[in-house]
Amino acid sequence: MLEELLKKNKLCFIGFVCLILSISLGVRLFHRPAPSSEEPSLGVEVLKTPSAVKKEENFILVHISGAVNKRGVYRLSAGSRTIDAVGKAGGFLKSADVTSLNLSQQLKDGQKIDIPERNMGFAGSAGCGTKININTASASEMEKIPGVGAATAKKILECRIKNGAFRSYEDLSKIKGFGKKKIDKIKDEISL
Repeated sequence: MLEELLKKNKLCFIGFVCLILSISLGVRLFHRPAPSSEEPSLGVEVLKTPSAVKKEENFILVHISGAVNKRGVYRLSAGSRTIDAVGKAGGFLKSADVTSLNLSQQLKDGQKIDIPERNMGFAGSAGCGTKININTASASEMEKIPGVGAATAKKILECRIKNGAFRSYEDLSKIKGFGKKKIDKIKDEISL
């Protein structure tokens, strides 16, 4: 009889332990707290899919200012050209000077394009009292500045297109070959 009682108690004990383990495991599996809006869920990282990354890489942002109808920042397809950006900006103003622009230039993300305006006939011969505006003059007009030849005029235009309008005479020092002496020499012949 004692043996039977021990067997029953042993079975009861084993059953009791199994019941406790089952309950404990069940609580752990089914009782998970909901993630709060204040805390990010742990162990989960949101990654962009390769197709989403590829879609973003297919576009660039370009800032266009100057002699266009709608200045601003525009989203263009990667591989777009200057002429595409001008089209997005509503086209050129009548006063736009496109002679110095490379309309087929491929654009880069973050690039700024400043469309210059024609000098409207005010740029005469330097030294005759009429100053040449380096922010609006064409390459041929800038060649009228004493000491500025075709190569230097091209450098001025490239700097203007890349960096926007010159705000001070010292901005010319960004151009290779323009030191303080050269700037002082032409300062009286140009305007901004």
